[in-house]
Amino acid sequence: AYLRCDAHEAARRIAALGYAGIELMADAPHLWPAAATDAQIDALRGTLDRAGLAISNVNAFMMQAVGDARHPYWHPSWIEADASLRRVRVEHTIAALRMAAKLRAPSITTEPGGPLEGGGALEGGMSRERAMDVFVAGLSEALRVAEDVGVRLLVEPEPGLLIENVAQTLELCGRVRSPA
Repeated sequence: AYLRCDAHEAARRIAALGYAGIELMADAPHLWPAAATDAQIDALRGTLDRAGLAISNVNAFMMQAVGDARHPYWHPSWIEADASLRRVRVEHTIAALRMAAKLRAPSITTEPGGPLEGGGALEGGMSRERAMDVFVAGLSEALRVAEDVGVRLLVEPEPGLLIENVAQTLELCGRVRSPA
């Protein structure tokens, strides 16, 4: 919600409202994982400590910093027809996991596979079954990093995206085997 201020100002405002926790955005204007230095991460951790805020989660769903004109939240997605665009999502997630570990965050969230139509994978000729295979493959790579750094990788179901309901969530859970 705090898209008009950096993470330090957002933390100060949230603490002033009496909250004990914060969900950070792994995106601009807060902290873009691909560009975040150890000094920036340490400075933010210091701001959070001084404000008395725990991190509930790091939101790695949105990717406004990439500047994809199709949609600032879920493109590039896990199920892009173009493998190089899928790679951007995987690398972002891996960088967010590493950043979250340095921040001592328990988890990150990601988008649930991306849109099926309107610029998504199925429009590019990918079947739903193939899209699920591609999503699971990308998630599996990121989950190996999640296990290594001790941060959970959470998938947030969303209407209109590959995983949008309980049945699809259960299908995904049945295909992904990881404690993270």
